[in-house]
Amino acid sequence: CCLMSKKLGAKNTIARARKPEYNLGIHLIREDLGLSLCINPERETAREISRILKFPLAKNVEPFAKGKVEMIEYVATKESPLCGKTVNDVFAKMKNTVLICGVQRGSEMHIPYGSFRIEEDDILMLIAAPVRMSAFFREAGIKTTGVRDVIIIGGGTTTYYLSELLTKQHLNVTIIENDPATAESIAERIPEATVILGDGTSQQILEEEGLRDADALCCMTGIDEENIIASMYASTLSEKIKTITKINRTELEDMADKLGLDSVIAPRRAMSDLLVSY
Repeated sequence: CCLMSKKLGAKNTIARARKPEYNLGIHLIREDLGLSLCINPERETAREISRILKFPLAKNVEPFAKGKVEMIEYVATKESPLCGKTVNDVFAKMKNTVLICGVQRGSEMHIPYGSFRIEEDDILMLIAAPVRMSAFFREAGIKTTGVRDVIIIGGGTTTYYLSELLTKQHLNVTIIENDPATAESIAERIPEATVILGDGTSQQILEEEGLRDADALCCMTGIDEENIIASMYASTLSEKIKTITKINRTELEDMADKLGLDSVIAPRRAMSDLLVSY
């Protein structure tokens, strides 16, 4: 369709290509097909989750300048060393500084100056290079232990891309999928991952697969309600676990935020944002 449009005179053409078979080679023939931009929403979602897992304390991570700079949403909890301090106090003795470009307090957004005092549950928007961001957290006394054991519920295309990224980082990945054909396909494509055939929302299966000791749970089924419930259940079992919840219905995003879910991923909104920014 894009090729025909280009031949008919369209200045820009944007194609959505989701299949893993197209992922590796499409950039080689993009110009020949007349594509200005090729979008793979599942792969972009997997990349976003992978970035969040590198900074488990982050609520969200957004890359800029092709990953050279990242913006992290960090929640200043009551236990956070930043809570109760002014911006000047935070950076007074630090060598590795970052830019606090915004603070969300409830429904209000603030541009913080030196005298701005960080309060409990403030969401800080931090911008810096990834290496400098890690150094900042260390200097601030904020523990940023990375994840090692990840459980993924649902074995769709996004899970394929995500497990591929995580296993390359030498993380222990367990995938729970209830469809035999999908489970077999994932097991063949990602042999480094452990694939379990079963219901990922089953309390028994989750506990048998070590949910209490896992570092992260990614709920990636096609049913938003199941993803929300599984994430909430995981949070009751362990305080340290990082939960990432995929939600397709945008109207449920506000509800998920009010329920206190850790990190919420909305692939459709992310794809819209990408198109708008293009």
